[in-house]
Amino acid sequence: MTGRSLRLSLETLLYAAALILGMGLRLGRLDQPPLNEAEAVPALQAAASSSGGSAFWVEDQEASPVSAAYHTLTALLFEAAPAANAAARVIPAIAGTALVLVPCLARRRLGRGPALGMSFLLAISPSLVTSARTAGGTSLATLGLLLAVLLILREEGDGGGQNRMLGAFAAAALALASGPSVFGGLLGLGLGVLAARLIWGPQTVPLLVTEEPDRRRAALWTGLAVLALLATGFGLMPGTVSALPESLATWLVGWGRSGPVHPLTPLLALPIYEPLLLIFGIVGAVLLLRERDRLGRLAVGWAAAALLMALVYPSRQVADLIWAALPLSYLGGRALATVADRVSRGWSWQAHGGLVFVLAILGAVAYFQLAGYAMGRGPGLYVDQRGLSLAVAAIIVILSLVLVVLFGMGWGWPLALEAAGLAGAAGLLLASLSAVWHLNFAASAFGASELWREQSYGPGLPLMVQTLEDISQAHTGRTDAIPVEFRGELPAGLAWALRAFPEAETADPASVPEIVLAPAGSDPTGLRADYLGQEILIGERWGWTGVLPPDPVTWFILRQSVTLPDHWLLLVREDIASLGSVTGEPGVTP
Repeated sequence: MTGRSLRLSLETLLYAAALILGMGLRLGRLDQPPLNEAEAVPALQAAASSSGGSAFWVEDQEASPVSAAYHTLTALLFEAAPAANAAARVIPAIAGTALVLVPCLARRRLGRGPALGMSFLLAISPSLVTSARTAGGTSLATLGLLLAVLLILREEGDGGGQNRMLGAFAAAALALASGPSVFGGLLGLGLGVLAARLIWGPQTVPLLVTEEPDRRRAALWTGLAVLALLATGFGLMPGTVSALPESLATWLVGWGRSGPVHPLTPLLALPIYEPLLLIFGIVGAVLLLRERDRLGRLAVGWAAAALLMALVYPSRQVADLIWAALPLSYLGGRALATVADRVSRGWSWQAHGGLVFVLAILGAVAYFQLAGYAMGRGPGLYVDQRGLSLAVAAIIVILSLVLVVLFGMGWGWPLALEAAGLAGAAGLLLASLSAVWHLNFAASAFGASELWREQSYGPGLPLMVQTLEDISQAHTGRTDAIPVEFRGELPAGLAWALRAFPEAETADPASVPEIVLAPAGSDPTGLRADYLGQEILIGERWGWTGVLPPDPVTWFILRQSVTLPDHWLLLVREDIASLGSVTGEPGVTP
């Protein structure tokens, strides 16, 4: 086997590992947590266009979808598979998985090492993983935009420019059809290109493929065709075309109203949720700017402009960090490739291994001190002096920096920086995976304690659905046959969760519904029969204002903050209530 074939097979294996890692993080336990309000709306709209619609959600009476691509693909999926939480998220999850392999298409231009590092960073990025596990068009937008940018880059000696131009316009069409978030991403990209040209000159961005007019027209028609297919449901749902202007209108309206997120929250959320991307992105930016790399300058401008957009857009969300994560993944991939290359050429177990081990031990001790502070304990014998734990953690960090300096002065700066880079990469990798876990898999992901989501549903909602299924089974012989009546405004999340049940007839004033759902605190005295009830905690909302939750260190370690509970009252008509979990006096079920 030749050296070239060995390198190619190893590269292929590593890309396969990145793909498997990204797929596992995006597709594992995709049905949890329950769809929140923001996710339930597009899922209900897609279900209303298929046979899996909800009786509590009438398509003609609701707003038009804002993501044509998500609506089309998910509605078609609902025709083939039952509407469910996982099915509502599977299209974004597939798009997020495909995103991991996008750098492979431009590895000649990006460099094989940086492209591979970029793929791994895209695979484990907490913001991109969470975006891919969220029902809606955002994940499709990131796939389309990054694919369009990388396909349109010029590669020396490459004769496939025409095919790449066609693919770039098709990918751009996918991005434009994916919802309002893409317009913020496009504006950030445009401002980044403009800033790079103004700072470093017009030659900084001569990277776009230029073709003959007939080829440009062919690419344009290709993009328009893809856009038309997505906007009309491949001709099956012509009404979906309204999603294109609706998404632009939604984004423009966002400039005129403020959202719940403080302007500084997305900037502080970046080191909280993306520590690996941030630190190695900065290192990669320094390396590329010193080399006067044109693509590196473009990535720096794009990342800075994306963060600026997250700061100035009034209806900002923490999820807007995904647009900064895309260029940071290239910058971070370059830094990781540089560290890996230097270490592989001069690895020393005595020097590298020893320093990495000591730094890892110090990092673990610092983390345990932070954990002690979060749990209200001081170090050692000073258990009642909580602040000492924070001071000890700070001292350990300073000691680590001093150790690296002394090591550099004794063994040499390249070796010390390489070992520090390895230890830092390991620590930041663990922090990023911890963020993925908290956002998507841990128990805290079922509450509104994360900066990522303002509102969420918890285990109480599936418990409510299970209770209704048991009552329906006992009363009708089927789990989805008992009618349900809602009192008060119906949240989209409840309409989605109870989509299998029929709606009780309310036109007849003499009707006596078997099941009534009402917000906690509502007055049930107007009911025409006797009911047994149970109060159930189905979700939470932010209970804090400001940049971060109170006591940020404690929140960062324990992921616990002040939240507002969302209680609902489940009332069952007395003549059919037969389950022990439904009592005469309303209680509270978490």
